Amino acid sequence: VGDKTLYSLLTPLCAAPFSCLNPLTGKIFISGTDQEKNLVLDPQGNEHPRTLENVIVHELVKAQLRQKLGLLIYLSMTGMKKEGYAEHITMETSGMQPSDICEATAEGGTLLRYLEQRLAIEQIQFEADIPYPALLRSGKGDDAAARRLRDKYCSKG
Repeated sequence: VGDKTLYSLLTPLCAAPFSCLNPLTGKIFISGTDQEKNLVLDPQGNEHPRTLENVIVHELVKAQLRQKLGLLIYLSMTGMKKEGYAEHITMETSGMQPSDICEATAEGGTLLRYLEQRLAIEQIQFEADIPYPALLRSGKGDDAAARRLRDKYCSKG
């Protein structure tokens, strides 16, 4: 979908700037792409472009979660679990440092959020010592993980 208005029309349940998995239909929508450069563009123009295959893989992971877990479980999952797990598989943020979550910038908003969500779900999985499929189905994982991450990486002193 290349047009900002059309993307907004087709993704009313989605606030994501680059792509969206419609949770009801399971269809994936991607905002404007520059296929020659292998990029996905933010329709609002606020963020740096992202690599097309990373965006596709991220959304396919969420689609697989929806299919394997079922719609009700998928809808009840937190954004941290969905996005964090998708980023854990995609690893688009692998070149970033954990301390990057402390820097809020509009240009890196999506990737910084994905980094924090990935680190949080990885931390919860490590602490709970359970496989990811069980973690995703469980009630484990809350805002406390993000607070612990920020305390660990963002505290001065």
